[in-house]
Amino acid sequence: MAQIDNPGNAPYSRFGIGELTPAGLQRNMALGQSGVASGRADFVNVLNPALLYHNSRATIFESSLVGQQKKIVSDSVDRNVFNANLAYITFAFPVLYNRGALAVGIAPYSNVDYNINLQRSTPGDTLEYFEQLYGSGGLNRAFVAGGSRIGKQFSVGFQVSYIFGNIETHQDLRLLTTDAATLTVGRTLSRRVSDLTVGFGAAWQKKLFSDYYLSLGATYDLQTDLKTQYQQMVVRKVAPGVTDGSVTDTLPEFTQDRQGAIRIPASYRGGFSFSQVSLRKAYWSISADYAYREWSNYQGMDGNSSFQNSYLIGAGAEWSPARGTGGLPKYYELMVYRLGFSYEKMPLVFNNTQLDDIGINFGLTFPVNKNQSGINVAFTLGQRGTASNNLLQEKYFRCSVGFTLSDSRWFRRYKLD
Repeated sequence: MAQIDNPGNAPYSRFGIGELTPAGLQRNMALGQSGVASGRADFVNVLNPALLYHNSRATIFESSLVGQQKKIVSDSVDRNVFNANLAYITFAFPVLYNRGALAVGIAPYSNVDYNINLQRSTPGDTLEYFEQLYGSGGLNRAFVAGGSRIGKQFSVGFQVSYIFGNIETHQDLRLLTTDAATLTVGRTLSRRVSDLTVGFGAAWQKKLFSDYYLSLGATYDLQTDLKTQYQQMVVRKVAPGVTDGSVTDTLPEFTQDRQGAIRIPASYRGGFSFSQVSLRKAYWSISADYAYREWSNYQGMDGNSSFQNSYLIGAGAEWSPARGTGGLPKYYELMVYRLGFSYEKMPLVFNNTQLDDIGINFGLTFPVNKNQSGINVAFTLGQRGTASNNLLQEKYFRCSVGFTLSDSRWFRRYKLD
């Protein structure tokens, strides 16, 4: 029998390196996690570094906060949890005017936050024991990315990320003995990760007719073995039931301190974008992505996992009605409206059930000046996992609020008479 007491914000983060942060930035979130072929001059797109050439005319600073309300449901539990944190900070600037740009930034990579209590019994015995599993921490990534246009239609890019952070997990077994004493054996695992990952991107854009453009994009992230410092400590604690005091000792034969690696598998992403861009008409764009990751090749410090390969399908659209309407547009005509949908088949498999994650996304940009700066909001209504087969289901509402500051005067060369 399993009971979840204060399950934390991410019960499924118990596995692997935790719950992964969705790829891309706030605009991609509102577009259903799509955008590998959709670049804009007023937003940074690190989902595909080849699209950074769109930022080669102005300097852009972009940041966002994200909050998430979750309802965690199982056969016996119905709880609500909330968390909020910084989503990312990124800064893009021209290197070659109208041809190439660089971006630097920092963002969460994964999150670990769970607390699960299990009540178990030994087969053929009436003696019961309790197991508590809990963990915290996560990984972050600091990145530098660059993209450059080659000719009129083709662009390429790269991204190097430094992955770092600590993940600490605990497993406590508690047994009530016949003399009312409590015996607890606790195992603590600490993993300190620090290494680089590398990815590449390419994009192609073609003007089909009039003001309509077709864009294609693709990325490839290499398989990486992240250097990891691994520590294990096992502690035994005896708490007498009839006398005061307790005895705690470390079991040295189970203590470990070694270096190793966590294997992060390769990933692939491809997609398209179809848009209308004109000074005389409203702007609109539709995009769709397909992403695939070979999670069956994942390997932790304890050996191979039972992960399955995962995939994500995301699609979205954005629209701004003000382009070329004539006269002074109203404020709502200057805004950008976004809508998206995403479906992900997760790598986690339990009871022959591979979990999925479904999300509906929408967002807005409120312009604040003529330099393409603005306040951005994005929302996601989603559902992850299932409450059947003794599993957990997460129903979540995610809200992201951020801003974009754009200024074409930075790094400009001025001539003096």
